[in-house]
Amino acid sequence: MAASHLIISRLALAESPEREPSASIFTDLDFRAESGDCIALMGAPGCGKAELLQILAGNLRATSGGVILDGREICGPAAGRSIVGKEPRLRAWLTAHAYVARSARAAWKKRKAGGDIDEWVRHNLHLTGAADAASLRPGKLSAALRLRVELARVLASDPKLLLLDDAFGTLDAGTRAALHDTFLAMQQRVQHTAILVTENLAEAVLLADRILILTRGGGVKHDITIDLLRPRSRAQLVTTPEYEAYVAQLRKLLSETSAAAPAATPQAQAMPAPEAMLPHPQRHPMPSGKVLEKPALSLGYVPLSDCAPLAVALEEGFFDGYGLDITLVRETSWQNVLDKVSMGLLDGAQMPAPMLLGAHFSAAYRPLVTSMSLGLNGNAITVASDIYARMRATGVADLETPLGSARALRAVIDANRRERRPPLVFAVVAAFSSHNYLLRYWMASAGIDPDRDIRLAVIPPPQMAHYLQAGLVSGFCVGEPWNTVVARNGTGRVVVNSYAIWNNHPEKVLAVTRAWADAHPNTHRAVIKALLDACWWIEKDDRRPQLTRILSQGRYLNMPQDDLEAALDGVYLNPAGTGQAPPLHAFHRDCANFPWRSHALWLLAQMRRWGHIQASTHELQHAARSVYRPELYREAARARGVPAPCCDLKPEGAHESEWQLEDSKRQFLLGSDRFMDGRLFDPEQLDHYLAGFEPAKKPAPRPAPEATRDDRDYGDNWYPSMA
Repeated sequence: MAASHLIISRLALAESPEREPSASIFTDLDFRAESGDCIALMGAPGCGKAELLQILAGNLRATSGGVILDGREICGPAAGRSIVGKEPRLRAWLTAHAYVARSARAAWKKRKAGGDIDEWVRHNLHLTGAADAASLRPGKLSAALRLRVELARVLASDPKLLLLDDAFGTLDAGTRAALHDTFLAMQQRVQHTAILVTENLAEAVLLADRILILTRGGGVKHDITIDLLRPRSRAQLVTTPEYEAYVAQLRKLLSETSAAAPAATPQAQAMPAPEAMLPHPQRHPMPSGKVLEKPALSLGYVPLSDCAPLAVALEEGFFDGYGLDITLVRETSWQNVLDKVSMGLLDGAQMPAPMLLGAHFSAAYRPLVTSMSLGLNGNAITVASDIYARMRATGVADLETPLGSARALRAVIDANRRERRPPLVFAVVAAFSSHNYLLRYWMASAGIDPDRDIRLAVIPPPQMAHYLQAGLVSGFCVGEPWNTVVARNGTGRVVVNSYAIWNNHPEKVLAVTRAWADAHPNTHRAVIKALLDACWWIEKDDRRPQLTRILSQGRYLNMPQDDLEAALDGVYLNPAGTGQAPPLHAFHRDCANFPWRSHALWLLAQMRRWGHIQASTHELQHAARSVYRPELYREAARARGVPAPCCDLKPEGAHESEWQLEDSKRQFLLGSDRFMDGRLFDPEQLDHYLAGFEPAKKPAPRPAPEATRDDRDYGDNWYPSMA
């Protein structure tokens, strides 16, 4: 299992270094938090809640023990770990925009230009509901607006930890409720790990995934998991019996610990300045043959097995070989990646191919383009063990096949409806993702309507296993290694891998904005060359041990090598359970790096099929041409001696084994491309293809601006964030 995002181990804090160890605020305090968790700290006065926040911020030294964040010990203050308290620290002479911008520039000064910073500031002010206050100084702001601006300041620094010290405590009930709504929507979008101190029971249950009750002189007395599905709606949640039961349980547990001694102020030791993070080892670059417009780049990724091309290109020196100085930035969710690439806070990123296509139809994002696919396949659909047992009990034949498993799930859904059970909840990694459209394709093959018969939620990949283990979702479609993680620990079972739904389907691509691509053609070409070299390296027979060693590092997947070995082999992704691995990642073979516009058109057709975009066939074709740019790939591949097809389109679904593509200049050996239902996709006959399905759904009405939030539950409230 991967190490946790935040590890607090045997932490102790004495009232004074000179006093006996027994005179402690807390001792042997232990807990862990995963990326994206929201944890509430509660307890009687003097139990050390506020002091713990100061330790996490790096402002206070613990007497003993340690705190590890993303594999690094917290040794002092750092950007991205400041505390939001009851009284925001706005500067009287600065407007809200200038105040947030100052923090953003401190965090991004070496990577982003002023114009990009200003747009990032506006984005975060909008996200926290403070956009209208941008030009105002603190004297003109209400307490609620000052808090919204302070939240925007912290978000603008791209924090690893969001720390709140009773931040909502001074607000009246109505204003507090509005800020709760903002915080819930904000967290659902950015997925930062948050630690909040609060004395309000209802607030803790509403906002937190876990509630820790601390005792004075001790540690964590109670660790309560709040099994309420996210995304959460305050208006809907506060009237439910489950919510009231958690509040009642919390009230009882707090009353049992109310005899704690009053707080004393620790005489803490001041922290020295933190040591600078060590840069990646420098290597001697080989000449690239072109002058790079921008050698130093930031590229984003989400921790998955298919981030391998980026990791290998950095660790094995392929980026260096083309004169590139690359910083890889690990993000918690695909929505974060999309936002930051669009705003210029990342130069580029690994990104699900449908996200670029969805962004094409949205005015909220700068136009994005891709000139390289980073691989094919790599996903699977996993269900909780109890759901799989119910699927087996239906007696549906051929459970190990895609259609058989879909029919068995249909039988479970029908039984739930007859028995008046709640609908099953399935998760995908993003609204516009191959995971979403392959999951829908699989379900629809058995007559399941994903918008009517189940609920769909968006959950970042690293959190999928935790949601399944907690019983908050019934299943999910996610990339490796997260299917293997739950299959190995017995909490879930893979029912179909994505290759079985569509052989060699498109997955992640290298995404940049169109403006960036136009301004940096040599740099863009160099990045593609380096990634081509890395993809070739990955598929060499003797590279597996080295690859798992790279990916196991804390900066990437942060998990044991044997777990990664199993994930890359795909032995847990065979529904038949024979141990025979299905075809999994194709990083280089079968022209896996070529950006086929026929792939883009199939994804666009699915978007129209499910009502996620409303566009004519001509508009779909224009979108594919605008977003997918194979010309630059051909130039980079030619320079590396890698053959590239001359055609942009190919038929999909007609080949159940390897086949030869007859190109104008040469033949290409490609892998199978069969769909699970045997359909054929002719990219030049979109209308004919779509006519074979039920009439396309119409997009749901666009939400009011104040309700528009990304990465939310879109089963009952569907329309993706790029509407």
